[in-house]
Amino acid sequence: MSRHACLAAAALLAVLCVVDAQRRLALPDPRSCANRVRHSTYRDGRGVLHSYFFSWEHAPTRSLEVDWLDARNICRRHCMDAVSLETPQENEFIKQKIAKGNVRYIWTSGRKCNFAGCDRPDLQPPNVNGWFWSGSGAKIGPTQQT
Repeated sequence: MSRHACLAAAALLAVLCVVDAQRRLALPDPRSCANRVRHSTYRDGRGVLHSYFFSWEHAPTRSLEVDWLDARNICRRHCMDAVSLETPQENEFIKQKIAKGNVRYIWTSGRKCNFAGCDRPDLQPPNVNGWFWSGSGAKIGPTQQT
């Protein structure tokens, strides 16, 4: 490879790295929120009604395969968030929807605390005690792995 081609490739890689490093959580889009698509609802044991957007049932997102941040951003643009499976009943409800839709996988809002403030004693070790639902902020119980 010539030196010029090598430099051009390095410059392109640097630009791609900067673009990737600048990815952020999307803000809700007022127009999309006003026309929010709700594919299903679920009333939890406390009587709270949850609305769900299923990307596999929405023509513009039906065949998309994206990473966690892009999946969460699609939901947030519609004034929602990636799903937080907070009860066994909600988990079963979502499992049935996934099976009915013949979906290979979904992204949830589950996230490991790995940012400022995650050094609290109750979150240690983070691989066990540092997980939470970013969509709702609810803490996920300890995992069995360290």
